[in-house]
Amino acid sequence: MGNAKSLLQIIESNLDALKTSVAQDFRKAGREVYDSFTDTELETLAWSHLDPIIQSLRFEDDFLFTFFLDYASGRSAEQGLPIEDSLLTLNILAEELWAVTMTESADGELKENLRLLSDIISKGKDGLAANYLSQRDRLLEELRRSNGLLMEHSKRKMDFLAKVSHELKTPLTSIIAYSEQLKNGDVPPKIQTEFIQVIHEQSTKLFQLIEDLLDLSKAGSEQSHLNLAWSDLASVLEEAIGTVQARAVEKGVKLVLHEPGRLPRVFMDPFRIQQVVWNLLTNAVKYNHGGGVAEVSARQAGDCVEISVADSGIGIGPGDLEAIWQGFHQTEEALALKEGGAGLGLDIARQFVHRHGGRIWVESELGKGSTFTFSIPVAGPDGQASEKPGTLAREPEAAPPAPRPSRQPSA
Repeated sequence: MGNAKSLLQIIESNLDALKTSVAQDFRKAGREVYDSFTDTELETLAWSHLDPIIQSLRFEDDFLFTFFLDYASGRSAEQGLPIEDSLLTLNILAEELWAVTMTESADGELKENLRLLSDIISKGKDGLAANYLSQRDRLLEELRRSNGLLMEHSKRKMDFLAKVSHELKTPLTSIIAYSEQLKNGDVPPKIQTEFIQVIHEQSTKLFQLIEDLLDLSKAGSEQSHLNLAWSDLASVLEEAIGTVQARAVEKGVKLVLHEPGRLPRVFMDPFRIQQVVWNLLTNAVKYNHGGGVAEVSARQAGDCVEISVADSGIGIGPGDLEAIWQGFHQTEEALALKEGGAGLGLDIARQFVHRHGGRIWVESELGKGSTFTFSIPVAGPDGQASEKPGTLAREPEAAPPAPRPSRQPSA
């Protein structure tokens, strides 16, 4: 036997040889889990279990060993080693340590070294078992939570399909019923005109519903790309208002665009942001009263721009402020107006705003109107723009297109 050496001295003096031999034993263990590791990674795995033993012996603190071994087993799990195989890893390491301790311990130190090694390996196994149980419970909880989310997603999907089916069936039923009567040929000419008008209206409603569903699909699809470019926000607002102008005139609602003044160009998809404003404005007109007002304003707020659409319409009750963002939801007040629509506009707007890295919210009082506001970053989603153009003043247009909303200076 050699000169007297403590267990710590034996391990430290044979460290490189131990890492190599333990790694070779891992490879010979016949467990498929080790096949995904390179030789270097196996040596790293051996070291991750040797180091806690060394630190524990060096500072004479068993807690250090169980603490570091718990960390090591967690790291091994991240690398692809199931936590239950950490016990096998520790057993292989213990066999190599036992052999080298038997060889290099002096007669007077052998019994104490083996006792110390046996004690620390035993505590390590207890720590691994506790860690395994803890991780198992955590994984079971994550599995339960994931299953709950999956069930909720499945329920929402079925609810969505049921609502889509209902919304599609309603206009189709009218189209089929009126067209069948026209097909019979015994409808008076005056009534035929009324039937044709109903068919046209229901066909238009069906077409708009399909368009909204396609937009909703695009808005929620990670595969769809935004056509981002530096764009003039004021022009986007004016174009959105122009598309709603005829409906506002018909309803007797006054559109007001507050002069935005100096606004930065924004790295955005102008068509999608125009669509967001259009959806908000459409609701501001649809759920308003004759003689009412719908106002659009914009301002810079730090690194973002904020666009607001305010109306003097029916407003939204506190119980509906969250639900209105869900597809197909309409408040009782909105249904009472019998304006039609599937209630997809706000869902579409919300998703396109989120795709731009922004947020959208509403302030409303029942019977007194609503203000919808959304904010998007000037530099685009996640600051995608490589450069930021300077702030530009709005230049007067040589020939503004008609019809135009009335303008008022910003407050």
